[in-house]
Amino acid sequence: MRSTDKGSSWQRIDVLSGKKRLLDVEFNGSLGYISGNEGTVTKTLDRGESWRSQAFDVSQSIHSFCFTSGKTFALQYFDSPAHGTVITSLDDEHWAIEDQFPASSIYFIDSSRGFFGAYLKTSCGCGFSLSIHGTEDGGTTWSWNDISSIYGGPSDESNFSFSDDGSVGYFLCGQILLRTPYTGEFVPAPVGIENQTASKTVLNQTGNILRVSNSIKEISSFRIASVSGRLYAKASGSSVDVSALPRGMYLVEVSFTDDTTEAQKWIKD
Repeated sequence: MRSTDKGSSWQRIDVLSGKKRLLDVEFNGSLGYISGNEGTVTKTLDRGESWRSQAFDVSQSIHSFCFTSGKTFALQYFDSPAHGTVITSLDDEHWAIEDQFPASSIYFIDSSRGFFGAYLKTSCGCGFSLSIHGTEDGGTTWSWNDISSIYGGPSDESNFSFSDDGSVGYFLCGQILLRTPYTGEFVPAPVGIENQTASKTVLNQTGNILRVSNSIKEISSFRIASVSGRLYAKASGSSVDVSALPRGMYLVEVSFTDDTTEAQKWIKD
C-alpha cells in the first residue's frame, strides 16, 4: 500500500510478481526497497513512483535494509531468522557478504554507528554462542562482544531498539533483555523479560487505552517503541491511547520521578 497524503488514504500497488510474501520496506530519501521471500527484491529511485526488480544471487529471504553514508546493509535469511548473513552494497546494484557470522538482526542508529547480533555454533556442536558486533564508521570496521555468558537460550529472532537521541538502547533475544548506554556496551537490563514477574510495574490495556502503574514508584512518563526501534507513542503520565498502533510486540520504557527507568515487553491485542 502507498500513501501520498501522510497516511490519510492508501492505494494498493503491485510490485512483486507471483505469490510472494512481502517482508520489508525501507526508504532512504528517494531510494527505496521492498523485499519478499525467495530472494525477491524490487527497488525505486523516485520515492515509489516506479519500481523495478533487482536480481540477487541468492534464493533466501532478504530484508532489514539499513543505510549509511557509504553502504547499504541488509540481511539474507537461510532456514530461519537465527541463521542469516549480513550483505552490503556500495552502489545499490551489486551485493557481497559482509561477515560470515550467522546474523539474526541488524540496526543502525545513524549513518556511522550500527550493530548486528550473531549466532555461532559451538565447537562441540551442542549449542550456540551469541555475540553483538558494532561499528562506528558506517560498517568499514566491526568490533564484537561475546555475550554467551548471559545468553537467554535459543531464539529464532533478536531485535535492537534505540531511543530517538541514541542515549539508551535495548537488545531483545530469547529470554533476555539487554540495555546499553550510547557507547554500545550492552549489559543485562535492570528488569529483563525473565524477571518481569518481580517487577512492580503493571501494563494494562483496556480497549484503546494502555495504562501503566507501579505500586512503589511514581511514574513521570513512558514511551512505546517497536522492537526495530520506531517510536510509536510518548505519554506524560500513566496512560496513552494506542488505537493507532498495529497489533504486535512492543517495548515500553517507563521513567520514574526518581530518575530511574524500567523496560517491559508488551503485546498489543
